[in-house]
Amino acid sequence: MMILVILKIFISNGNRNNYKLLINNIMEELLNKIKNAAESMIRDASLQETKGNKAAGLRARKASLALEPMLKEFRKMSIAKMKGLAGLLIIASFAGTACVSCEHVDPTDLTEENLPVKSIVCGHVRYLPSGSDPYSAEVGLDVNIFYGEKDDKGNVTYAAKSVKTRQDGYFEATVGCPVGKSLEVKVECRGVGDSQTTDAKGKKVKESAFFYATVSKTVDCGMAAYFAMDMVPSAYTGSAGLTQP
Repeated sequence: MMILVILKIFISNGNRNNYKLLINNIMEELLNKIKNAAESMIRDASLQETKGNKAAGLRARKASLALEPMLKEFRKMSIAKMKGLAGLLIIASFAGTACVSCEHVDPTDLTEENLPVKSIVCGHVRYLPSGSDPYSAEVGLDVNIFYGEKDDKGNVTYAAKSVKTRQDGYFEATVGCPVGKSLEVKVECRGVGDSQTTDAKGKKVKESAFFYATVSKTVDCGMAAYFAMDMVPSAYTGSAGLTQP
């Protein structure tokens, strides 16, 4: 949230040098995380191949799961930066797969292959544009699910899983859960659509916008949890001088 506020201040004050520096720092942090995860995966995969180390093979597979959301975020940021929209993309998504940047996201033992008891995470994704009625998300929209157990100090080490929306914005995923325990689950999604805002002259206009939603819940082992993902505008991109959310 603090980064979101800082980015908005940079935009409103026209402080472009600091703004670009902040974007570059975020990208550098993401690249470092990708590098560390990739090196860990290659190291453990080599141990499995050369020495038959099964534990190393499991660690390599976990590292590959952690890499997937990071690589997706890199692609989005790289394309947006090339088009001059990197700042708006970060505003729209910083609390999400940008959990790569703002949350501790590591592979854990909470996988379906390791645990016999499962919990179901499901729900619907909708767009809630200003000035018009809500509507269901399109088929194939990415929904990112972060889940983990609290330790004795209340901290959570998150694992990550990504699924896509089906008809009417529905999504569903199964995650492993230790017997008698509960999981801290955070679901996030983002999309692009039109929404009403105010232009530089104070006139109401409909413009392209990034939409975002995040919902967190505690889910008991073996139970299903429903997440109503109502995405609201988080940044307008249509033209200069628009009133931002």
